[in-house]
Amino acid sequence: MQITYFIGNGFDLAMGLKTAYIDFIDAYKDKTSLRLCIDTFKRLIKSDLETWSSAEEALGKCTHEYTISNYLDFCACYDNFHSEMSQYFAKQDSLCKKPISKKTCKAFQDALFKLGNLKFHPENFALASSLSDQLAESRHYSFVNFNYTRVFDRCLQHFCTSEEVYTHEVDGTYFGDTFGQVLHIHGTYDELMVMGVNDETQITNTDLASFEDVRNRIIKPEINGALNATRILRLQSIITESDVIILFGMSIGPTDKTWWIKIGQWLKSDLKHQLLIFIY
Repeated sequence: MQITYFIGNGFDLAMGLKTAYIDFIDAYKDKTSLRLCIDTFKRLIKSDLETWSSAEEALGKCTHEYTISNYLDFCACYDNFHSEMSQYFAKQDSLCKKPISKKTCKAFQDALFKLGNLKFHPENFALASSLSDQLAESRHYSFVNFNYTRVFDRCLQHFCTSEEVYTHEVDGTYFGDTFGQVLHIHGTYDELMVMGVNDETQITNTDLASFEDVRNRIIKPEINGALNATRILRLQSIITESDVIILFGMSIGPTDKTWWIKIGQWLKSDLKHQLLIFIY
């Protein structure tokens, strides 16, 4: 059985990092700008958005303030925005490099291996059965990280090296579990970081949507395709091969619609497929 976790910003927030959009945007707007067009861009970008997906939507909408004659200003402002994001997340990541506590390891163990004990509402017996310790088969865990930090990666690595490989016994037979590498579908703060919209329909200015310089900056599937197409292929394969998918800390916004559609298709393709969404 393959169980796949999708990890969103809610995980980093739970670890105490200030990685909410409102945290970053306040720091971004307070920083002195070297160009007038960047000051203008900062006034266009909203500050009171709850999720990163909302911020990405807003990025596509603010393109209506630009024209064909000054679209390069938008590109320069986006590059500055992207650079500041990278520096901000690098700092946040550095704040969470202390040794992982036993409490965190215990939380990982419970999250990975004891989900079958949850009381689902409404009761979902098929899901409870899929996650049960009494299931007579081994489990492979995959992880898709939508965050720019590597905090989750370090927690998982510490857990895997500090704990014995988990096994469960059913009728005298022992079944072991394996762990796949963490896939950062949007990159990390220091490697191929991706931030933007899902497709050109989310770029309000249709004139700008036709410019390759703009598309290659803010349309995420196209950015991934240009920077690292294997990311897309790997995630498509992970979803297809999954038996259970668990979303944790995800806002499920329209700027990642590509993956929500893919998961919806996967869910409908087999009655045995189960989706578990943690709602905060």
